[in-house]
Amino acid sequence: MTQQNPILAARLLLLVGMLSLAACDTGFDSAEKSDPLPPKHNQVELVAVDHDVNFARGAKSVAPGEIAGLSNFLRDNAVGDGDTVTVDNPKGASSLTAARQAAVLTELKALHVRAASTPATTQVANAVRIHITHAVVIAPQCPDWSKPEADNSDNSPSSNFGCATEADLAAMVANPADLAKGRVSGTADGAVLARGVELYRSGKLSNTLSGKGGDSTNGAGSGGGGGQ
Repeated sequence: MTQQNPILAARLLLLVGMLSLAACDTGFDSAEKSDPLPPKHNQVELVAVDHDVNFARGAKSVAPGEIAGLSNFLRDNAVGDGDTVTVDNPKGASSLTAARQAAVLTELKALHVRAASTPATTQVANAVRIHITHAVVIAPQCPDWSKPEADNSDNSPSSNFGCATEADLAAMVANPADLAKGRVSGTADGAVLARGVELYRSGKLSNTLSGKGGDSTNGAGSGGGGGQ
């Protein structure tokens, strides 16, 4: 028994030491463990811009130079589907101002931009002011290797995780406002959709799109029936 006591004591000391090390190691991990990085996502911001269409004194039509300036303004600001475009309509405006507003609305329509008149408290002298609310998408900076990859014992996501997906989505989306709030789905015409599939399968779709015939509303071909 005298020879076993030293061995038992050594084993007890070894066990106590291992438990102490385990406790210290656990405390170190909990102190050094960092919070997970937030996921990558696109940000959508609304930007408001204005443009004045100027008129010569007494003129009711838009000058060619002003039309070119309006076109450049719309192009430079990437105004398109989903943007809100309004034209000032001051209270108690004269007939000349009303004619100018109508002329500006006509030019916007010719440039394939939907616009509406909106009440305004002030009026710009010899000009019609256009307001545009434009959605802009801000993509995350890619690539992002800010998080070290050498030691990742907690198996947390990489700092670059999802970066390319969000950046590609920002580059492809037609209307950035859709990333903030989706559109309400409209009704679909099943008969029209089915007819399009029929034309595609029969090989007549290209002729229909080019205006060469090959389709009719009752489903018959453009060739008509043969003689009896």
